[in-house]
Amino acid sequence: MNKWLPHGFETAKARADLVLTQIEKGEITFERAREDLGTWPPEVKHGGILGRKSRNELRRDLGESEYTDFIQGYSMGDFLFDEAPVGKIVGPLRSVDGWYLAKVVRRYPATQAVTLKDPKMKEMIVQEYLVRKFMAWADEVAARIRLE
Repeated sequence: MNKWLPHGFETAKARADLVLTQIEKGEITFERAREDLGTWPPEVKHGGILGRKSRNELRRDLGESEYTDFIQGYSMGDFLFDEAPVGKIVGPLRSVDGWYLAKVVRRYPATQAVTLKDPKMKEMIVQEYLVRKFMAWADEVAARIRLE
């Protein structure tokens, strides 16, 4: 069982920043940092190597959902899947369970065409559209809130 550590996120962020600085200075490689310095929840296998995944598989493996997107304000899985530059180290990225440094090694072409004729695919597209619209609305509302 994992224990919640006081200031755990702050400590993890500082550690991720330090490791990223060491990588950028050439003191350690990304691969060596992952092997020697990475820490993972017990259920994470393969030392943090996620491998080839669909978007939904990646999000599931990162513990993400529409709820976590709303709470965090973004999806690390979506960023890695769609936007992170191939071959570059990105981060620290906050997730539901800590901070990550990540490196997208390659992207694969889609295995099937997107079509609205398939009812399951159409439903997935509609759901994704609604989630993105909701997130945009939530961002607008949050931008208007003033905390004193």
